[in-house]
Amino acid sequence: MADMSDMVEKARELAKKHHEKEVRASGETLYQHLDKVYQKLIDAGIKDEKVLAGALLHHLPRSLTQALTTIRDTVDPEVAKLVELYHNLAQKDIKQESPKNFNHNYIVQTYMNLAEDMRVLVIALANQCHNIESAFTLPQKERLAVAEKTLFIYATIAKMLGISSFTKTLENEAFKIINPGMYTKIQKAVDAKSHELEYFFSESIPVIRELLQENGIESQISSRIKHIYSIYRKSERYTGRGIEVGENFDSIYDIGAMRIVTQNVKEVYTVEDILKSLWDQIPHLRNDYIQKPRPTGYRSLHNTFTIDHNLNIEVQIRTQEMHEESEYGLCSHLFYKIGERFKKELRHNPHWVKDLNYFESYDKAGIRHFANNVYAFTPKGDIVELPKGAKAVDFAYYVHTDIGNMCAGAKINGTIAKIDTLIKDGDVVEILVDKNKHKPSRDWLQLVGTKKAKWEILKELRKDR
Repeated sequence: MADMSDMVEKARELAKKHHEKEVRASGETLYQHLDKVYQKLIDAGIKDEKVLAGALLHHLPRSLTQALTTIRDTVDPEVAKLVELYHNLAQKDIKQESPKNFNHNYIVQTYMNLAEDMRVLVIALANQCHNIESAFTLPQKERLAVAEKTLFIYATIAKMLGISSFTKTLENEAFKIINPGMYTKIQKAVDAKSHELEYFFSESIPVIRELLQENGIESQISSRIKHIYSIYRKSERYTGRGIEVGENFDSIYDIGAMRIVTQNVKEVYTVEDILKSLWDQIPHLRNDYIQKPRPTGYRSLHNTFTIDHNLNIEVQIRTQEMHEESEYGLCSHLFYKIGERFKKELRHNPHWVKDLNYFESYDKAGIRHFANNVYAFTPKGDIVELPKGAKAVDFAYYVHTDIGNMCAGAKINGTIAKIDTLIKDGDVVEILVDKNKHKPSRDWLQLVGTKKAKWEILKELRKDR
């Protein structure tokens, strides 16, 4: 049996031996995928070496029995058990007609029963994070199915476990595929607001830190701009309450958030009083999750303050212990004790995740066809926003003028297509270029579907005069 100090390296060597030459649909090797899954666990604060080793070995050779024997003998018996449980989970699946019909308790309890061990779920979540990031290589129908399952199952479980980095990746990347139009709209709104928010944070954080020090409080202060799907969810809640969010989501209070971590609970409320002396509190948006924790166990004091007429900031104040629980969830430490406590709580109170309702707005989150635009993807997953009626050659010019000038065709959803093929919502478009060709054809003026492409072609043709 390997010692804990070299367990991960033993697992890495074994994974490399079996998977270095296997290639995925994305073009990367299976070993590269496993390494990225491992890295996502590290980034999420997961330090359990058996989980890390299991992540590197979760794709099995064809002979399960032989593989488990090898893992048991060369790495660790418990890692072999995790891999076996992961394999069992992967072989079974929850079958439903549509994610909108999923029931929270059904999802959570079924996955818990299938996984048997909390650590297996953590590996599955890390694996899905990388899968959804590389889902653009899949055919459109399959890509959409993967995104729906990611958003409505995996992201829910990640949020339930409190692994925030997984939640952000799973939600954003899935939403980007399901509803690229709304994703782009929110991204633009965030980009427009980000400079103002970053300036505010850079100016205010040093001042607040100094004020707290004057009051004998040592703190850690950080800031962030919320991720796109969380802003979308917030906008849906506002709309449901009859609040107009505005074209640029100006009415959503907490696109920007500040976090202040203190040493003890008493300091949390002292910090709140200090901030109330600086800014105007919005009383109905105050939530004390320390006195009344969320069903997931999340604890923090939330306030929203008005900085000026056009800027509102959410401030979360918590202790270091609360912060670690929030950031790394149930999996950050004491895997066994916390895992058993979680399972016990689930058995006694199966409705405790009822506030994680990702399904009521399924239809709203579905692909929307905006009147004037079509949203397609590059092979790397970047969104290209085009006017309706755009063709493959238009896509090329929207990527770069030189790409447009050298355009010789396209692959749309993996199929060779002509340059005048119409682009549809959700298409993955790869432009094929002829590097010996640097001028567009005059005939293209009659087939392009956008003013931008026509203008770029005219400019290039004028150079010959």
